[in-house]
Amino acid sequence: MGFRNDRKSSMNWKKWKKSHQQLLNDIDIPGDIYDSESRWWYFLEHGYDHETKWSTESLSIKDVQLLLIFLENEYQNHQAFNCIKDLKRKISEYQ
Repeated sequence: MGFRNDRKSSMNWKKWKKSHQQLLNDIDIPGDIYDSESRWWYFLEHGYDHETKWSTESLSIKDVQLLLIFLENEYQNHQAFNCIKDLKRKISEYQ
């Protein structure tokens, strides 16, 4: 039973990734970050990638805004809260 759940989860992640890959690429999110679901969730929790040390600091303000819109539409119930909070802070500092 666990194997089926892992397989289903993996398939769901592949679908999610495929449906959002172009947007994430357009925003300049490195593919390595969303290649793995656990790495993506780490990024959302901390605002940076622990393996490459990439962070949202390297994004343009336009890309920060696009990422914020994407995350607010994609995640509810405080998922991605830390990353969203960080992006909002960056936008307010820019204004």
